[in-house]
Amino acid sequence: MFPNLPVRTLKQRFFEIILAQFVMHCILFFILGYAVLGIYNTHITAESADKLALYMADVERNLQEVEQFAFSILGSYPMQNDMRTCLEYPGTYEAYEASVSLSAQLFTTTMNRSAISDTYFIFPDGKTITATNGYAPKPSQQFLEKVKAAAITANGSDVWMIDPEHPAIIVFGKVIHSIYSSTQFKTCGTLIFNINSTKILYYPVADKGGYDSRLLCYVNGILYDNDIPVYLKQKAYGLLNNTKDEGQIKTTRGKILFRKVNSDIPGWTFIHIQDIHLLLQKITQTQIEYGICFMLISLFVFLTMLRLSGFICTPLADISKHMLSTKNGIFTQLPEKRKIKVTEIQDLTESYNTMSAKINHLINEVYQKQLDLTDVKYKMLQKQINPHFLYNTLDTIHWKAVASGDSTIADMTLALSSLLRSSIKKPDIISLQEEMELVQNYMVIQQIRFEKRLVFIMNQSPDLMQFRLPKITLQPLIENSIKHNLEKYDGVCKISVSAKQENGQLFISVEDNGTHADTGYINRIIRERPTSQNDSSGLYNINYRLETCFGEQYGLTAFPITGREGQQCGMNMQIRIPAVSEISDTKDKWIV
Repeated sequence: MFPNLPVRTLKQRFFEIILAQFVMHCILFFILGYAVLGIYNTHITAESADKLALYMADVERNLQEVEQFAFSILGSYPMQNDMRTCLEYPGTYEAYEASVSLSAQLFTTTMNRSAISDTYFIFPDGKTITATNGYAPKPSQQFLEKVKAAAITANGSDVWMIDPEHPAIIVFGKVIHSIYSSTQFKTCGTLIFNINSTKILYYPVADKGGYDSRLLCYVNGILYDNDIPVYLKQKAYGLLNNTKDEGQIKTTRGKILFRKVNSDIPGWTFIHIQDIHLLLQKITQTQIEYGICFMLISLFVFLTMLRLSGFICTPLADISKHMLSTKNGIFTQLPEKRKIKVTEIQDLTESYNTMSAKINHLINEVYQKQLDLTDVKYKMLQKQINPHFLYNTLDTIHWKAVASGDSTIADMTLALSSLLRSSIKKPDIISLQEEMELVQNYMVIQQIRFEKRLVFIMNQSPDLMQFRLPKITLQPLIENSIKHNLEKYDGVCKISVSAKQENGQLFISVEDNGTHADTGYINRIIRERPTSQNDSSGLYNINYRLETCFGEQYGLTAFPITGREGQQCGMNMQIRIPAVSEISDTKDKWIV
């Protein structure tokens, strides 16, 4: 994985790993600290937006109530009658009574509205009716004239204004038109409300938590009276005139958040200011303190791990040194009285000492056994029987039988000699032709033994004789048929051997006429390793040799042979192997 790393000692590797972990922990700490600071900023920003939305909704609701109240005055028939009387009969007693009634109605309707301090109704000729309901600062006559002129210009639309000379005064103005069909849309006068701003623009200043929050209210670009530093006013005024900053949160270098929202009320704009400088100072101080504690703890852990690594590295270095000496055939013992505080290393030390002692013992023992083996081989060579002596003896018996005219003994002796010679001298992998010759020699002996009770048929195809298979594969199958069919019953045992080739595979069948064989049981013992050395181990060994030589998809299988009526009339032991004419030294490579 790391091919270019230089070679280091175990202690050096431990140091590198511990140092890398220390550095990674430090980097992770700073990343997490920065992420936490970002989360704090996001949280404060979200809180600022929520607070602005909450209080802005309250302010807008109060302003909308004032506008709805002015609209209710516009649609009041009693007030419209008084206004009409004052306009049509100026200077008369009826006009005087109408003005008194109008003043009383304005006072009555506004006395329960804490948001309205004073109500002014100015007729087109300049006559003014006043209804006072509070103690808010009074607007000057000049400012009332400006509001009247703005309301007339608005022609019925709502007008909100702040007195630039007295920023604490907020007024609402609206032109009242006649609702009668005869004088419809005729101007009756101008309705002006002096707003009690402490009831409408109530916004608590939050000092809890170490930061300050304020709501700045602008009407037509004029700031309502608010005691804030000049530089904040300048920043807010710059934000006010920038239309791209609608709803966006801006942050100054002094960690002060600004957010501007244009209200649905005509002329109103809200700017929320939140000072988080003190809070961020506390967060930064906490981060520094936590960082110092983290560094001290990490340094302590780093030094402790270095010391603990010594308990592992030093004994392993000694073991490595002693193991390197084994290259020169030196097996020395490690000191056993050292204070090893790691169980695995102590076990490794004891195991190495035990191994060294056993190796030294085995070296001496093997040397002695080699001397003894040399002596035994020499004595065995002296007593070894030459296989040629056995072949020559069987040939002698064969010719003696021929000379005496006993053809049966001669044939049995010749078959036995050929069978022994082939089984000893031939290689493990032979051709089907050679395997058939072994079967024929075996059957010569068995047919002489059982005479007419054994019928053997061999169907040989010259085209298939070159294919190869393990030696002595068919003979145990024929022997199994004779043992379980001929020896146990009195009938005639018929055995036939045939071969065929299909789709590059060679199928060799050994069929008999046994009717008592349980093919399910036979297939089971063919595939399962026998627990003891019994009669079934031969079939398992044949199948195992075939799978080992050709693969697990090949092997031996037992099939029942059924007659026309469905009864079992024999058994077929079928061998399935690849049709190959040569097998290399490696079993997985075949040559067809």
